Amino acid sequence: MLLLEGSRRRLDRSAQTDDLDALVALAGLHPDPGGFESWLAQSLSDPGTPDGVVLSTVHRVKGQEWPFVVLHDVSEGLLPHRLASDVEEERRVFHVG
Repeated sequence: MLLLEGSRRRLDRSAQTDDLDALVALAGLHPDPGGFESWLAQSLSDPGTPDGVVLSTVHRVKGQEWPFVVLHDVSEGLLPHRLASDVEEERRVFHVG
């Protein structure tokens, strides 16, 4: 997977490995593999409340503001992203987030 991702010319969306890592992290929240897909679909369709938590990417919410922000799982390889060609731009995104 890393070899396939390394051939991409630009980073314009999440990489396949990022998507798999996210699914593995979510799998720990639901112990039944047989019901995981329906649980995930139902969880993602829940509209939440106006005063609730907004889960998004730093790129998607650019320009918006909240009184509190948590950047989850900021770790090497994700920020700066391992496929990013401009590390300084990644640092600016982190700062704005």
